[in-house]
Amino acid sequence: MLSARLKEAWQVTEADAENPSGLLAMRLGQVRRHASVVSVPASLQVVLPASASAVEFYLAPPLAPAGKDCRVAVTSAWLPNAQSRKLTLVPQDAATTAWQPVQLDRPHRGSPSELRMVLEPSPECTGAPLVAVSEVRVRVAAPAMARANVVLVVFDTLRRDALDCTGNRAAVTPELSRYACDRGVVFDEAITSAPWTYPALASMHTGLAPAAHRGEGADRNQHDIDRAVPTLAELLRTTGYDTHAVVANWQASRGLWRGFDGFVEMFPPLGRGFVEERRADRVVDEAIAALHNELREPFFLWTLFIDLHEPVDAALKAQGTPETCAGIRDLPLRWQGLERLPAVLDTKAQARLSCRRALYDASLRFADRQFGRLMRELEVSGLGPRTAVIVASDHGEEMGEHRAQQLADGERSRDVWGVGHGHTLYEELVRVPLIVIPPGRLTGSAVSEHRTDVVAVTDLFATALGFAGISPPAGRTSFDLMRARRVPARVVSGSVAYGPERWAVTTAELKAIWTAPATLRVFDRLRDPHEQAPLGVQDPRVNEAALLLGAARAHSAGDRCGGEVDGTFEQFGMTQE
Repeated sequence: MLSARLKEAWQVTEADAENPSGLLAMRLGQVRRHASVVSVPASLQVVLPASASAVEFYLAPPLAPAGKDCRVAVTSAWLPNAQSRKLTLVPQDAATTAWQPVQLDRPHRGSPSELRMVLEPSPECTGAPLVAVSEVRVRVAAPAMARANVVLVVFDTLRRDALDCTGNRAAVTPELSRYACDRGVVFDEAITSAPWTYPALASMHTGLAPAAHRGEGADRNQHDIDRAVPTLAELLRTTGYDTHAVVANWQASRGLWRGFDGFVEMFPPLGRGFVEERRADRVVDEAIAALHNELREPFFLWTLFIDLHEPVDAALKAQGTPETCAGIRDLPLRWQGLERLPAVLDTKAQARLSCRRALYDASLRFADRQFGRLMRELEVSGLGPRTAVIVASDHGEEMGEHRAQQLADGERSRDVWGVGHGHTLYEELVRVPLIVIPPGRLTGSAVSEHRTDVVAVTDLFATALGFAGISPPAGRTSFDLMRARRVPARVVSGSVAYGPERWAVTTAELKAIWTAPATLRVFDRLRDPHEQAPLGVQDPRVNEAALLLGAARAHSAGDRCGGEVDGTFEQFGMTQE
């Protein structure tokens, strides 16, 4: 077991310290890697396959537990050829907070051989120093270049109607319009699995609903995803992909680091507070550096922008305050003054809400420019013809649309009504952007394609695997959207982040929301797309929607309802308003 001091030095969370594989998610500087703790002196050996052409790994010492002058000599050799590399590890301090890379090329290929590491302490050591040794990355001589690179770009808190795929917001998202909307396959009816970040991201990376991957809980400090569930990065890496992530939200570190060769966290240690480094421009800087220095094809690169999420101070520091916010005191960076919007907005509340919408657009403009930078880098580097890009959002954002309904319910979930996210399942939160740009489209003039069938963010998992020629594991209900032209059209969403338990089922025509203990609202999505007028109990579609919700609750381990269920909504403990 790691001491509290070493957990702090390597920034290991309690959940990661209990990994049964023996590997820990250790962070040094801003990079988290899979690593194990070695007590020096030690000799380590790893058997390598005959197909290996090179090996790479990383080393990092802790905060000098064996004395401030203690050094560790490391000799790495590829046997039987005896090619070796020597280096000295010094105690970790402010000047040595980076992983030290080691790479050994194989002179001759053939029979399996071994990697041997010998670690020896210097005479100044007063005890047995501990060293972090990352997983060994094996490179093969001829990667499968026919498989596409995959770049996943996730905009935290991006509403579907905020993205310019309809031509009415070109001034806000010109880069997304040019690269994604105009060249990709746009899924106009994509539904997320949860209205807050962690369970939604986990669904993207596992192809499972929150109840199946277990990345949910009664608050934001609950359990991580089930370690028995392989992630997208793990599956890609086992088939020869280089995997790298640059994320700006600490929620992404909760188990989603698994499978990444490099996992760069653009936030303070263990998610403490916010700093400018989380801005999208810093994320893209790191991603471009990885494209130049670390990633070899085929690769999987994940970037996560958080600029639209409150507080939005990062974008403001980069480009200033919107004119709409002039004269407003205590700028609502964290919803100040908007926590309890009245059913009818007075002048002051309307002005503050307008300011918050302007701040949101300002953040989107900023993040959009950085997305364009990343896409242009893929173009000029020549990677475009071999790279698929997937653009998505984890959830949307409420901006006053259903404040009256929440006031009528008398809910006091964290004392926020009508703004933010995490506590309702209305359209503004669960309908999200999802756009797939196939290989070759980044550099071409291909006309975009719009799909109107209802799909789920869980489908991102199978779609990404499809570009690598990999089938999803058995039991997943994730669909490859580039190949499956017809998919089940009922998507389940759920939330237990704030307030009472909720479930929702979305189809092309209906949206049903159940709220514990027994409230049911059903909306006609075609005639009432903003979900303002629930259907009356006499409407037969209410019972139809109740059946779907009953099936969702009974089979919550899947993304979509399947099969026929007999009964009425009363049998599922629901009452209609």
